[in-house]
Amino acid sequence: MQYYQRGLLQRKARIRPGKVPCTALHAWRQCVYRDISCITQMTPVPFTQFYPKPALCIATVCKISEPYDSCIDTGAHPPFVEVNAIWDTGAMRSTISTQVAQKLGLFPIGQTRVCHADGESICNYYVVNLLLPNGIEVKMLMVNDGRLTDTDMLIGMDIITLCDFAITSSGAETKFSFQVPSCLDIDFEQTGMP
Repeated sequence: MQYYQRGLLQRKARIRPGKVPCTALHAWRQCVYRDISCITQMTPVPFTQFYPKPALCIATVCKISEPYDSCIDTGAHPPFVEVNAIWDTGAMRSTISTQVAQKLGLFPIGQTRVCHADGESICNYYVVNLLLPNGIEVKMLMVNDGRLTDTDMLIGMDIITLCDFAITSSGAETKFSFQVPSCLDIDFEQTGMP
């Protein structure tokens, strides 16, 4: 178990539903802000996936690991687990299945109320590292767990807003393309017809 989660477990008694200890939340924010700053200053790295017919679901293979940040943790990076992920613009935060959380041996750092298609529920949330299909690693990503069917993960707007994201359905095929970081301003009203 990595340093970050071990420190949170030591303060588990002070965690209430929907709350994270201030020191843990501060450490998490510092890591995330530093990582996002690095991502936004890098050269864009694209990824494109084709579907031979109109796609009703945009899914890719990603990888998840326990949280690891070389500024905090020592030793080797924890191993990644391959997951099937659906890109979901209706999800504010990314979600992993309970089975993935158990497979990685993650410990919840708190709980939060989540609104979903079946109503509302209290879900655990965790910190993980996410490796996107284009090889970009998003470190210290806060995700909640959920009962997911036919997928291991939902990639929400917390990740989608880091990238340029486009879906086109010209002809009989669907093309999904994204790049990290975002550097384009796509406006179909301004560009008009080709």
